[in-house]
Amino acid sequence: MMNDYVNKIEPENTKYSLFQLHPSSCTAMETEVETKPISRLETSSKKTTLSIFSDENLTLCNAEKLEIMNFIPSFKGVSSFHLCSFDDEKEKCISPQFLCVASDSSYISINLRTNSTTELLRSVKEPVRNYIVYFTQNEFIVSGPGSLGIIVDANGVSHRAPLQLSPNIVEVFVWRNYFFTITDEFFTIHNILTQSQIQTINLQKPSVACFSADAHLLYFTGTSDCNTDTTSIRNIQVLGPERWDLIARRFILTGCLKQAFLVQQQERNRLTQAMQLQVEKFKHEQQLFDKVNLQLDSVLL
Repeated sequence: MMNDYVNKIEPENTKYSLFQLHPSSCTAMETEVETKPISRLETSSKKTTLSIFSDENLTLCNAEKLEIMNFIPSFKGVSSFHLCSFDDEKEKCISPQFLCVASDSSYISINLRTNSTTELLRSVKEPVRNYIVYFTQNEFIVSGPGSLGIIVDANGVSHRAPLQLSPNIVEVFVWRNYFFTITDEFFTIHNILTQSQIQTINLQKPSVACFSADAHLLYFTGTSDCNTDTTSIRNIQVLGPERWDLIARRFILTGCLKQAFLVQQQERNRLTQAMQLQVEKFKHEQQLFDKVNLQLDSVLL
């Protein structure tokens, strides 16, 4: 059901916003995991688990409620980890044939079939975070000079204009034809094909982030004047497509009752369709079960 919903999302027609958690649900979030800053966040593709890595300690929490999983102990002395889902897509920097690598001096493309290497472009000498993300069959987006996102193929040829990005990038993510960037001040979405900037949201000094493609949610650590950058779940914020009820409420408050009704009707239709799909799936599974039972009965008799 979540996949069906996300597949219909188009960032150009979607308003993104920070999710506000209800204070009554924040009891577990007030517990600091460590006194050190969070150095890495990872989430599973199905948005069920969020892993928090800090000072060689790994803690797992429920990604939906942002509550620590008390039935799973924290792991101490961890040097590295990988959160894997059975249906995870290929790694960001790997295409079916090429591997893109960032060295101290340049970006290099490695042909996995012939083992040949090609220098794509020289690495940026500016004090910026180098990044590589996989885009299409053999194209990658890499950090360029002047806060540019350079789109280059495995042979070092650029067929598209670069993306003009904000400086001080923390993390980058690609979803379909869209490029999501987190800087120390902003969350920004670009359409890679049209080079257009779709939306920008102010953030409070994020330091690390991760993106759940299936759920279309972005998790990041943020700080403000009233808290410190410690490993507290309170500092983890969630950003994603604005919920239908908030959109409807905004229409109601501005007196646009017809638009609010249409939003409600669209959500009702979506839920009805999702429930019907589940019923059809259950009927099919029941038919298979009955068929196997009949075959077993005939063998036993």
